[in-house]
Amino acid sequence: MRTPFIAALLVLAATATAQQPVPEIPFDASVDFLKLPAAMYFGEVAGVAIDARRHLYVFSRTGSRSTVHGATASQLFEFGADGSFIREIG
Repeated sequence: MRTPFIAALLVLAATATAQQPVPEIPFDASVDFLKLPAAMYFGEVAGVAIDARRHLYVFSRTGSRSTVHGATASQLFEFGADGSFIREIG
């Protein structure tokens, strides 16, 4: 007799907590924030970091095979706080 009562309470508790609204996270988006030089493109972006100067670092995989003297297999870009391209590292 206690098992159906406990099961009913668990079902009621689950439905009561499942109907709470999901909080929204406010954000601002800018599609053209990062300014890459002409003929440079991101490959598969594997990592993003920001330092104390608010410089943004983007680690990108190009998808090319790496050889000793061949194409670059990955790139690390540095951008300023305003999104302007500073340099490619490595």
